Amino acid sequence: MKKISPELRILLSEKGYPGKESRAVKSPGEAGLESVSGEEVTFFLQYRDSLEPLKALGLEVISESGSVVVGKISIGLLEQLAEHPNVILIEKPPPPSIGLDKSIPDIRANLVWSRSGDTWSGRTGKNVIVGVIDTGIDFVHKTFRKADNTTRILHIWDQTLTAQGGDSVPGPIAHPTLGTVNLGYGVEYDRNAIRDALANAHPETIVRHKDTNGHGTHVAGISVGDGSQSDSCCGAYTYVGVAPEADLIVVRMRGLTAGDPATTGSEVVDAIRYILNRAGGAPVAINLSIYRNNGRRDIRGSNEVSIDHILNAFPTGLAIIFIAGNEGDSNRHATGNVPSGNHTDLKFNMSGSDALLVDAHYTGSNLRAAVQPPGGAMSAFVTNGNTQTFASINNGGSVTISNDNGDIWVNFTPPQTNGKNGLNKSGEWILRLEDTAATATDFHAWSTLKTGPTFVAGGGITVPKSTTVSPYAVADNVIVVGAYATEGSRNGELADFSSRGPLLRFPPADDRNIRPHLSAPGVAITSAATEKRGGCCCDCCYDFYVDFNGTSQAAPHVTGAVALMLEKNPTLSFTQIRDFLKSTARPVNGQVLPNNDWGWGKLDVKAAVDAVPDPPGAPRSPAPPPAEPAVAVHFSAPASPLLSLRDEFFSVPKGRFYTDLVNRHFSEVHTLINTNKRVATVWHRNGGPALIRMGMQAAYQQEEPLPVEIAGIRLSDRLNRIADILKRYGSDTLTLDIDEHVRNWISVVGEGLSVRQLLEVFKGQEVSEPVMV
Repeated sequence: MKKISPELRILLSEKGYPGKESRAVKSPGEAGLESVSGEEVTFFLQYRDSLEPLKALGLEVISESGSVVVGKISIGLLEQLAEHPNVILIEKPPPPSIGLDKSIPDIRANLVWSRSGDTWSGRTGKNVIVGVIDTGIDFVHKTFRKADNTTRILHIWDQTLTAQGGDSVPGPIAHPTLGTVNLGYGVEYDRNAIRDALANAHPETIVRHKDTNGHGTHVAGISVGDGSQSDSCCGAYTYVGVAPEADLIVVRMRGLTAGDPATTGSEVVDAIRYILNRAGGAPVAINLSIYRNNGRRDIRGSNEVSIDHILNAFPTGLAIIFIAGNEGDSNRHATGNVPSGNHTDLKFNMSGSDALLVDAHYTGSNLRAAVQPPGGAMSAFVTNGNTQTFASINNGGSVTISNDNGDIWVNFTPPQTNGKNGLNKSGEWILRLEDTAATATDFHAWSTLKTGPTFVAGGGITVPKSTTVSPYAVADNVIVVGAYATEGSRNGELADFSSRGPLLRFPPADDRNIRPHLSAPGVAITSAATEKRGGCCCDCCYDFYVDFNGTSQAAPHVTGAVALMLEKNPTLSFTQIRDFLKSTARPVNGQVLPNNDWGWGKLDVKAAVDAVPDPPGAPRSPAPPPAEPAVAVHFSAPASPLLSLRDEFFSVPKGRFYTDLVNRHFSEVHTLINTNKRVATVWHRNGGPALIRMGMQAAYQQEEPLPVEIAGIRLSDRLNRIADILKRYGSDTLTLDIDEHVRNWISVVGEGLSVRQLLEVFKGQEVSEPVMV
């Protein structure tokens, strides 16, 4: 059954379809497995010549792209289909997962656009569509709306919903470039439906879509959020994305969140086709902050072949961006050597209640495999060309080994109790690989991401960070992104979780193996949240933003950058886009680039956009905005000046005094603003959140003087009004400290000094009172 992928061979074995090369091994006394002849299975199929003979065998074609189709057939006919000479491969890839892990970026995006009020100028992604294939989006969030409060979301396709009365289901796509695609599942909403929902007091009654995880909303906010949503202590336009005027098409993909319908394996390619079909010829940058860990890194799977085919079919105006993955430090990649005529034991620790996979890959057909549970006996060997299920050795659950021409897959199925998963047998398992050839054999192994088994180094086995990139990264034509930190003690360093290359497709010195292509910020990224938290009065008393970590957060920085590049020149090809990103990437201290940790370096948005030529016949590009715009931009400034200022401030007695003063009263002041409507009113009317934002910006622009007046009102007057209302409703201790210390601070701050000048003033002041803690 070499034409049938290991995942499907395991399914056949566990469903009791032994065929002529696989069999289920049962415990003594176990009842025979029942065949369900009417059950259908969905898969990718790569073929040659004609599909007609395959259709005659019962194949139903769901969608078609080049020489790859998504089809289904009765599971009992799968082996007969595979025997036809027109079939190259039948494959069902494991489902992907979202990629999380926290940061404040420094990609120079603010140098290609600027803002005056609600009006943007420069390169902002206008007339470009960003596609987000993820867990969905909070379509109510104001960061995805225009200044007139209309949505920038053109379409939402929720693959997880079942249509109800009046719902729209994506119909067949008959596209000259995309091929024939019969979607027919999920529910879609267009801009009109979203508009009507936003105008309704209960928007969920019109648009039932919801991002229940928050990952997709966060990703979309990084790439295209305009930051217009204010929240607690942060004014509007604090958290601005890379392309704040790009439009959105969002797909909530099945299989990413708990409770989703079963996946077919075609969801990723279906989502890409849907976005391109709905884009109607507009330039598109598609972000996929999803990845998987099981699968080969030396050949392209059906998903990757299909994605490459789509990109080749769109010569201009399209780029697809994938994350490298978050498996760099997870110990879920192992490599070793099996001596000729001997065996090597691959050890791994396992626990939990998920169905898990370990897959090993090598060149040849000379290895046989056996598995040993903790405290148990070694199973029988499974030789090349066979699939065997060992029942009841996993706490009553089963283990299935599939071994076929260089692919060894081990599937762990936990026991079932009342329809729910029990626990896998925890502890150290052994996968024994034995070489029957005259020469030694090298192999690589991977396990299920996030919850999967972790490999143990030793006995000839290494567990490296290398070659941990997702199998999606094996595609030829995509852009793959790693993650680095931009704050704290790890500032400027690659994130430990960021997955590394190389691929195994080409000779070792070939640059085509290098992954990722470049790296972007992915640690402590603040972006849009799905649920507002806290508060009582208005948006300024809620939290609409949250921090996440991961290559999931790095990739949308690049996707936003691509949108800016396509705005400047929509005729760019995916190859040109990737080459410009690589050639303009910033160097990394101490690194010889390119390499398989960083790729070609750190993302530089301004340099990449500047490198893009205007399209033939286009008017001259507008002059770039000033290098230091007056607005506060979250994604613009590196953290190191702030850390330096903080250290210097703490070294001054008066600085430590004011720090302790804030720490002493912060909780009380925050509670008053969020629970006392009179305090909240004075706070908002005097621009409290904007003052906080101004102070944060001043920390980065230390030589710029603070304004004496804001909108015709002296800064000191605004601060004194806030102090007065806090005195009225605050504790005796707060009242005393406002009179004795805060009034003096306000008088100094209101003089129009810069942060650097204020620090010098504080250095000249002595603290007569004991420092409060």
